[in-house]
Amino acid sequence: MERFSWLAGPAYQLSLIVGLVLCAIWIRYVPTPGFAIGALGAVGVLVAIAADRVRGGHRVLWAAITVAFLVTEIRAIRKDRIEQDRIQRETIQTIVNGYQLQTTQNQRDFQATMSQFDSATEKLAGLAEQQGNVARLSRQNLYEQTGADSFIYIKPDQIFPLNNEMRANTHPVFVGKYPLHDVFVAVAGPMGWLPSISYGTVFPDEMGRPREAPALNWQSNADYPIVFNVFVNASTGSYSEQIEFKQIDGVWRQSISLHKYGKPKALYLYTDIPNQSRR
Repeated sequence: MERFSWLAGPAYQLSLIVGLVLCAIWIRYVPTPGFAIGALGAVGVLVAIAADRVRGGHRVLWAAITVAFLVTEIRAIRKDRIEQDRIQRETIQTIVNGYQLQTTQNQRDFQATMSQFDSATEKLAGLAEQQGNVARLSRQNLYEQTGADSFIYIKPDQIFPLNNEMRANTHPVFVGKYPLHDVFVAVAGPMGWLPSISYGTVFPDEMGRPREAPALNWQSNADYPIVFNVFVNASTGSYSEQIEFKQIDGVWRQSISLHKYGKPKALYLYTDIPNQSRR
């Protein structure tokens, strides 16, 4: 080992130069997480081995390099987290866009089917005019099978803190006269997609029957607005619901808007957020 001792000096100087160069580069270009912490470990090993060669002035340089590597690793972790959040947002948006395209097509197919049924029912009514209630019963049966103009939406209940999050429990609200079939609900919020719920057939005035409903959670320090997008598929078509929460003077307020795909007018609107407080 002694015959290689002449390399210790140049290797030490080279390591110091490399450390300073990396500091200069990483001030402008943040590396991938793990590089800076690896370099920090290498510095610790080098300083421990070459402690007898570290002069007073060099001690300050090595301390500065150590701090710079530590700060660089923190910046790298923060940059990686921001990038992962961006990718997650883009992924959710892509899924939402695809879902909207699919539900729009489903709505068109449903409208075409309803148009054919209405046309057939009208023809039957003309032919069976003398037979009393045949046409009315046929339409009644059609509405029982499709749900006619009935719809369902998700309504938040009490809002309360839960650990480091806020939670709003919800319950499904049925509107209409005829039962809905094949009801399916999916929810996307600030923390990603919630487990989807398949309700099957939902009848009007279901008294005493418990129904599963999504729990809406968000971080207590989340930026406003807190928005949840609810997608509902049923035998009457596809619906899009938006639920927004906002804290005003220490009180959580909410707004709800429900639209049926292909229909410009909202089926249901509710808000207790003043206009000047909305963003």
